[in-house]
Amino acid sequence: MRFESRVELSFTSEPNTVGDVTTFSLTAMPDVIDATPLATQAARGVPSGDVLVYFGRTVQRDALEDGSFSWEGSLPPGAYEVRAVYVGNDVYARSQSAPTSVEVLGPSSFLEDVAPDVQALLEEGTRLGLERTLEALDATVRHARDGLTPTTTSTTSADSSSADTTSADTTSADTMSDGVEDVAYDASVTHDGREGTADVFLDATARLNGVRLGIDTTYTATWGGGTPSSGTWSARLHADRLLTPSTLLPQDVLAGGVVTVDRTTGDVERGSLAGRRNVTSVALAAYAVTPLTPNLTVDAYGGIGFVRVGLDVENDDVTITTTPTTPHVHVGIGTTGSATWGAVTFTPRLAVAMAHATSGTASLAMHAFDMTETGRVTTDAQTVVRAAFDPTLELDALDLLNATWLRDRTLDVSLTPTLTCSVPLDEGEALACGYGVRTTLATPIAVGTTLDAGVTYERRNVHDLGVRLSIERRY
Repeated sequence: MRFESRVELSFTSEPNTVGDVTTFSLTAMPDVIDATPLATQAARGVPSGDVLVYFGRTVQRDALEDGSFSWEGSLPPGAYEVRAVYVGNDVYARSQSAPTSVEVLGPSSFLEDVAPDVQALLEEGTRLGLERTLEALDATVRHARDGLTPTTTSTTSADSSSADTTSADTTSADTMSDGVEDVAYDASVTHDGREGTADVFLDATARLNGVRLGIDTTYTATWGGGTPSSGTWSARLHADRLLTPSTLLPQDVLAGGVVTVDRTTGDVERGSLAGRRNVTSVALAAYAVTPLTPNLTVDAYGGIGFVRVGLDVENDDVTITTTPTTPHVHVGIGTTGSATWGAVTFTPRLAVAMAHATSGTASLAMHAFDMTETGRVTTDAQTVVRAAFDPTLELDALDLLNATWLRDRTLDVSLTPTLTCSVPLDEGEALACGYGVRTTLATPIAVGTTLDAGVTYERRNVHDLGVRLSIERRY
């Protein structure tokens, strides 16, 4: 027959975080009633043998020394119960202590406090990548309009000789010799001991078998001066070809494709977090530019890509790193120039560009207390829209008057009323229009001397009046 035993466990230092040192002690003793004679208790002795210590589902086996055991160390993160079990010996039976609840905080326990700031930094980075992509695509389309230069001249006339000119111009564009057309580069670095800047760019254009190839790359960096250091590198590789009119194409179309890569690095700070963020955006797009009238062209592009945001931030408690990748799509359309019908000139000035990145979940590596845990943050979809529609209508009033005295070749007079509107394309904006008039007069007042005068008036929120008067004398 074995006697009853009792185990008591008490913490000397109870943990709060995974880095805290934890100490506790346990004692196994006989479980006796008050009436038991002291001689009997002494004859039994103190319990000996092994004790099992349970940390949740983890168990550790140790031996008692004079009926006691002490433990010191660091507990893993989590919420669980700590209890001791005395396995017993020939004299004393098995017994266990009452469980003690313990919650040990690890790196991931800080996620709730910093998650909104991490989400905001990632979403801001995604928007930055989308904006940089749209800037690169807009620059590509602006450069591509130069490819329509031969066609613009050819379509300014509607008579039969224009057809011959069109053929000649188009042929010359298609048969231009292969080789490098243009190369431009520059580099500059300034530093005054406290702050500095660096700027480097390279632009090159070549032609191969009727295809115009181009590469543009830039690098800009700033540092020092009490402002966050930053650096931006971008590159565009584009190719286009002028497609002449055919059965499927009623007019010339400049068609091409472009690959853009952009990387921006800089210091960031939000809430309690501070560190570095790098944003890499890659896009693949196709574009087309075609004339609607001799002086009005329309361009459009569309494609896909991705934005990768690398984040390395920290506060006093935890360091967080993550590199989520988000796919996106982008489209754009715009007009350049104006269309003239008799005495009326209309300038659309339309430009709409949109890039959209999907929502996602970012996996975080959270480091604290010499250990790393993972966490997750959900990011919302991001959309960047750049929209502008500022049409202008101009009227050549003197052309309508058809006055005889205006036919005097020595007198150059123009009178142009204008109407300009900003059409809201974003929610919350209001339609805003303005009107005005421009008039110019140029006439010789002596041999070799010309008087040039002009008056401009515009009313758009405020009155804007300008007067110009100049005399030019040639020797």
